[in-house]
Amino acid sequence: MSDQPIPPFPLFQPNPNSNPNLQLHIPSTPAKRKRTGLRRRASAVPSPSPFPLLWLPNRLPIPPSSTASEIIFINKEPTAEALTALSAGFPADSLTDEETEAGVVSVIGGIEQVNYILIRNHILTRWRENVFQYLTKETLTPSIPSQYKTLLDSAYHYLLSHGYINFGVAPSIKDRILTEPDKPMVVIVGAGLAGIAAARQLMTFGFKVVVLEGRKRAGGRVYTRKMEVANQVVVVGTLSHFIELKLNSSQIY
Repeated sequence: MSDQPIPPFPLFQPNPNSNPNLQLHIPSTPAKRKRTGLRRRASAVPSPSPFPLLWLPNRLPIPPSSTASEIIFINKEPTAEALTALSAGFPADSLTDEETEAGVVSVIGGIEQVNYILIRNHILTRWRENVFQYLTKETLTPSIPSQYKTLLDSAYHYLLSHGYINFGVAPSIKDRILTEPDKPMVVIVGAGLAGIAAARQLMTFGFKVVVLEGRKRAGGRVYTRKMEVANQVVVVGTLSHFIELKLNSSQIY
């Protein structure tokens, strides 16, 4: 048995129909050694491959440090602002389905969504601090770095257009209603609390609003009527009222 090492087999075979413009380096190798039927013991030191590495995938470039990969710092109480968002009907650390459908962020998940949520919670907290004052975007600019202006615009527009901020009957909010609407007319059926609130919000956006009500009064089920005897009050518009339960009565009209 010969101790001469077995030369490696060639990886490429010449193709007579190959593209002449594509040149591959095919190293020459000795002729194939005739098999003797005996298994040769492997060499302790592996011989280096005579074939060069033809292709190596390049590493993806590491993105430079930027604000897109950093979590925004607004104040020292993000937990308190998250609780405020919870009280307003938002999840503390995620988006609602409505926010996702509105496209408030370009990509769901990641740092951009985290920063949007922090800004959204901060806006809700600032509004809750003084609901009698109209919250403008300019008042939020000092607390939000300028590189996050896009997220600030997105969060502020969503909260404003969906009625989460700047609503109510405070003078500073009523002053925002245009005396001459510049948008089309909207008809609202029902002058209950929901209808009146929707009408006021649409008027703030510049719509001309007409409210239709079947009764001779506004307010829907919210209606207080005094009795002629001893200024007693009639409870209406609800069943299982706490007064009804205490009086052990079936219903109060």
